[in-house]
Amino acid sequence: MKLGLMWGYWGQFPPANLVETTVEAEALGFDTVWTAESWGSDAFSPLAYLAARTERIRLGTAVTQLSARTPTATAMHALTIDHLSGGRFILGLGVSGPQVVEGWYGQPSDRPLARTREYVEIIRRVFAREEPLAFDGDFYQHPYRGPGSAGLGKQEWERGVKGMRDEPIDIAQSFNQLLDMVDSLNIKASTDALTGALNRHGFHELAGGELQRALRYHRKLSMIIADVDHFKRINDSHGHAVGDRVLIQLACLIRDNMRGTDIFARWGGEEFIILAPETSAEEAARLAEKLRLLFETFHAKDLPRFTVSFGVAEFAKGDNLETLFAKADQALYLAKDTGRNRVETFTRTDAKSGPRPSSRNIRVVSDRSRA
Repeated sequence: MKLGLMWGYWGQFPPANLVETTVEAEALGFDTVWTAESWGSDAFSPLAYLAARTERIRLGTAVTQLSARTPTATAMHALTIDHLSGGRFILGLGVSGPQVVEGWYGQPSDRPLARTREYVEIIRRVFAREEPLAFDGDFYQHPYRGPGSAGLGKQEWERGVKGMRDEPIDIAQSFNQLLDMVDSLNIKASTDALTGALNRHGFHELAGGELQRALRYHRKLSMIIADVDHFKRINDSHGHAVGDRVLIQLACLIRDNMRGTDIFARWGGEEFIILAPETSAEEAARLAEKLRLLFETFHAKDLPRFTVSFGVAEFAKGDNLETLFAKADQALYLAKDTGRNRVETFTRTDAKSGPRPSSRNIRVVSDRSRA
């Protein structure tokens, strides 16, 4: 077992016994001393201070906040302390939560795993010092050529500067393997095991960002709810295994006919949901009608014929995910109530009316099969 001393971070003043306690911990055989950062002190400065007053104890950050500085700035801090301390530095990284990331650092907190992967890869390259840094990621670009760029960024590097020892590079590579494992677990946690569509958890994770984008930038956004007609009859007549295959086939057909930007999930049972960014109610209804006809005419020798009803609603000012779903669900209810195998769109004529529309507030999309 190895012992470590954790100082964390502080607010107004540092601990009065910071140096004395650390020196005593080193004398007692402690292996590491750790610092953190959040609302107060940073993680690196105390370690540089302690490095000058200790000889053996290793110096680690637990953790350095990704959003507090760029990957290259973090790598520079790490390299500097590692050199000054004679190779005793350990770099611990973390993304923190949105309260700190957005509230204190003023940075976006979305897609933390993808952001961490890029961050670690850039640091690994700086540590290795094998070639000039060139990186083109979703979050970080070297050289930067985005908005506000002067186009003068250089890929030069100091060939005389020694990188960190091999151990942190190995750790970074292991960390990427850990991220792969976490990604896999997240996919399993957010995916419906039967159909491969998102589950409710996965849908909520992505839908919230689209709603915020639609609200902030006044963009179009529509929701489609699809429900297999008389699904209980399919299960009762053909068995649940066949019913499962119907749902699998339905999910495949939807995925093959929607855009890459659409968010698709199994809401529960035989009900599915599509959130379509940059899409009006009319455009969403056309997609729903295309899918409806596709299901109506689909035939596979090992599956019974089936039809699907659809409810469509467009995001409006004052909506949230629940109210948008309620509008689409009410349109779906009307589709079921008026014959099934049809598309209904919620079109409220009075924006100040109550949450439940009457039938006159629903526009019936032309059902060509019934013409």
